[in-house]
Amino acid sequence: MLNHRGRLWEGFLDLLFPPSPRCWGCNAPGGLDGRGLCRVCVAEMSGWKRVNFPCRVCGRLMDQPGLCRRCGKGLPPFVVARAAGPFRGCLKNAVTRLKFAGRRELAKPLGDLLATVVAGEPQLAGAVVVVPVPLAPARLAERGYNQAVLLARRLAWNLNLPVDEHSLVRLVHTPPQAALNRPQRLKNLQEAFRVSDRGRLQGRHVLLVDDILTTGATAAECCRALLRGGAGSIGVVTVATAMEHPFDNKTTQNMENMTLFPLSPT
Repeated sequence: MLNHRGRLWEGFLDLLFPPSPRCWGCNAPGGLDGRGLCRVCVAEMSGWKRVNFPCRVCGRLMDQPGLCRRCGKGLPPFVVARAAGPFRGCLKNAVTRLKFAGRRELAKPLGDLLATVVAGEPQLAGAVVVVPVPLAPARLAERGYNQAVLLARRLAWNLNLPVDEHSLVRLVHTPPQAALNRPQRLKNLQEAFRVSDRGRLQGRHVLLVDDILTTGATAAECCRALLRGGAGSIGVVTVATAMEHPFDNKTTQNMENMTLFPLSPT
């Protein structure tokens, strides 16, 4: 009862004295720009563009323009993939809170950010339907929501496009991808997805949405399923992407070792 009263009192105080808005990237109070970011996060969001270049196809970040090593060996089944930036700092903080701390409201600024990414890439801008990467039913029940669906809805609202949340389905509950290298991820995801209704996506240019592109294994397997299901072509957009490493199989390990801002309960 005391806890309930305490929450009511805090809510009453918030009405009387609204708390300062906080940066959605690092949770710092005040001094935000029109996107809801503090000066530090604004600088971080644009700073990587001075030293890194997205692979022409998969969008993984490199130290020079062109194709990454992986795409040079064989192109993925999507036309192009793009992200708002590297999986570190404010983007890693926001994605982690959205995905694991129940901060669903972060899908709004992150979805708006995805819209700016799509607007800046002509090969993505021609999409006619938005499709989120699906979760397995067990994972969805455990988390209570699919962060890719929340991002896709906000992105589609910005683009005035329909969202198809049902055509692409996940057939099996696969072990978490984070601890796996690329060959293990590919095996883990083999035939994990399918299209439930071929007619809904027949010949259409699809925009596939997810939170992170690490090795590209999940996106590639989703795209193969979409193409088998009749899609004409697919572009991929994610909040964050990996940095290319001289040894590709270390990409995941490097991402896991990046510093994360402390999670805040607020």
